[in-house]
Amino acid sequence: MLRVDHARWDQTPADLRELAMRASHPRTRERFLALYEITQESCATRVAERTRRHPQTVMEWLHLYNTRGPEAISAPAPPLPGDRGQPRRNSPCRPTLRRGPACSRSRSGAALRRLVGWVGERFGQTCCRETIRAALHRLGLSWKKAKKLLGRANPERRQAFVEQIQDLLAGAQRDRHLLVYLDEAHIHQDADLGYGWSERGQRLWIASHSPRLSDKLSFYGLYLYNEGAVRFWPYGCANGEHTVDVLCRLRAEWPKDKLIVVWDGAPYHRACMVREAAAALSIDLVPLPAYIHAGRSALALAPGGCHLSSLPFHRR
Repeated sequence: MLRVDHARWDQTPADLRELAMRASHPRTRERFLALYEITQESCATRVAERTRRHPQTVMEWLHLYNTRGPEAISAPAPPLPGDRGQPRRNSPCRPTLRRGPACSRSRSGAALRRLVGWVGERFGQTCCRETIRAALHRLGLSWKKAKKLLGRANPERRQAFVEQIQDLLAGAQRDRHLLVYLDEAHIHQDADLGYGWSERGQRLWIASHSPRLSDKLSFYGLYLYNEGAVRFWPYGCANGEHTVDVLCRLRAEWPKDKLIVVWDGAPYHRACMVREAAAALSIDLVPLPAYIHAGRSALALAPGGCHLSSLPFHRR
């Protein structure tokens, strides 16, 4: 069970209570009061139930305090009357640049020009782009970025996985087992093509040493749901042998805990040697169903994570 490491910052539970009473921002008062209640023989799950917060939110406050100190959970002071939109004096924050209506509309300009031509050819009517835009808005349409709908999605399997993962999350919140989400990232060792300033009419070239496709580095990323922590373990590539090594390192770090690993259906995850190693190490494997886009209902195992897509989105 996670504990409040107040001694690391030369504080006591009474100091946490004092900070909760004196803080000017309501969010800061709420966070310090939650930490104080945890020090009083309580836990993050029970505090979350009393404050009607998601348990992972309270655990995140606890993790930020233990690793970065009291300043990490202190909310910014509210703006004074008359200075809305203005940066505070001696404040490290910079003003936020907002995209104006003209800039946001420019992205749809090319599509509207094509629609103007299509309306003229189809109906023999001449109109401007603003007329087309107004007509589309009256029809309940809006300009938005398209998202991919994967053909291998299986709604029935997805629903069954949602019901299963809810029980796993509830057990992890009560420290019945350690829940780990594992995924890999493959970094090709080539030049990173980004944006930059260049002369008009000239291409912006980035020098590349033309590496082979095999010249890449794989990172095994593990999100520890119970602790709100992340591990990144680099390997030359992602295969069955390295996956077995990751499971062994995971078991060595938590030799006595019941481990449950959630991951996708990569070929090396389904390899016989990996399944046999997991059984020998007493690690339960929970495969994800086929991917399906879920919009705002992305699986919230990791904060802000969008790779998984099966649980209600938790607002913090």
